[in-house]
Amino acid sequence: MSKLRVVIIGAGVAGCQAAVTLRKISQDLEVVLIDSKREIGYSPCALPYILEGEMDIKEIWPFNKDMLTSQGVIVKAGEKAISIDTRKKIVKTIMDGKEQEYNYDYLILTTGASPRRIEIKGVESYDTIKNPGDIERIERNIANKNKIAIIGGGFIGLEVAAALKRIGKEVVIIEAMPHLLPGILDEDMARIVEQYLKSLGIDIYYGKIREFSEGKIILENDISIPGVEHFIVSIGDIPNIELARSAGIKTRTGIIVDKYMKTSNKYVYAAGDCVEVLDHVTKKPRRSVLANNAVREAIVAAYNIANKLGLAERREFKGIIGMGISRAGDLFIASAGISEEIAEKMNLDALAQKISTTIAPREYKNGID
Repeated sequence: MSKLRVVIIGAGVAGCQAAVTLRKISQDLEVVLIDSKREIGYSPCALPYILEGEMDIKEIWPFNKDMLTSQGVIVKAGEKAISIDTRKKIVKTIMDGKEQEYNYDYLILTTGASPRRIEIKGVESYDTIKNPGDIERIERNIANKNKIAIIGGGFIGLEVAAALKRIGKEVVIIEAMPHLLPGILDEDMARIVEQYLKSLGIDIYYGKIREFSEGKIILENDISIPGVEHFIVSIGDIPNIELARSAGIKTRTGIIVDKYMKTSNKYVYAAGDCVEVLDHVTKKPRRSVLANNAVREAIVAAYNIANKLGLAERREFKGIIGMGISRAGDLFIASAGISEEIAEKMNLDALAQKISTTIAPREYKNGID
């Protein structure tokens, strides 16, 4: 009798965690992990800190091919999944022009997300940050350049800006919204972050880019920013859901799953940056791009597949409250829940209060505001 097979598409943190969990539950399960990239198992959260030399690129791999293989996972790195036939339960892949088919008993989609891209008039190319190769490319592209523009004032944009400043680059941040970290912090809190970044010598501008011409960025509000030599764009991401959608699996802003991480197809589960989960604050589904949540979702998906096979107890993913944490330079920034601005847009009754506290008792060295 052949082993039951679980195929996982996407070998980021969620996919690797699901694979390892399934093999820990039962050595009798055949687990096939497929990813179009040859570099698998890394955590993208630490990438900006590699730029400033604080971390070595070798430190960002919580999983790797050798570790996965040693646990019995069949790793297919560099092999792209191109279609899913949910009726026949077959995943079709391609690698070096050669197509391959994998039958599955259950399928887990951990296809992640890709950087959102924009067109900037007058700019032929720019960098984004999502994988280790991006860091190596950025290091090459900025080696002989001085003034770098970061497009986007979210967590990653600020981390990259501070990192580049630390290695001696002149840095400007351009944010289309009226303040940094929109949707994460309210304006009054974002101004604290802005003041800190300006104290590092980082220039910050607000407005949409009209064009890049004769070495100048021109914003729609007619502000001109001269001397920019390179662009790094960090304006969020787009979930990789086309494969799921083309297979008839229901999606909205992400793949729709229930509390067991099951999709609209009973043999297909999903986890990570490609899914929507319940937000306990708004009581509405939304994407979470936090690695901790991706890991928890992957474990729940793995256990519930094992439960269907009579190998484990059923588990539930309880949802999220929308947490995030970052460090730009020496400034730590964190949020939980939603901002007052978003609450007002959603007509939620919200009360906001600003307080100053410490990270440790003031009599201790680190007891700072």
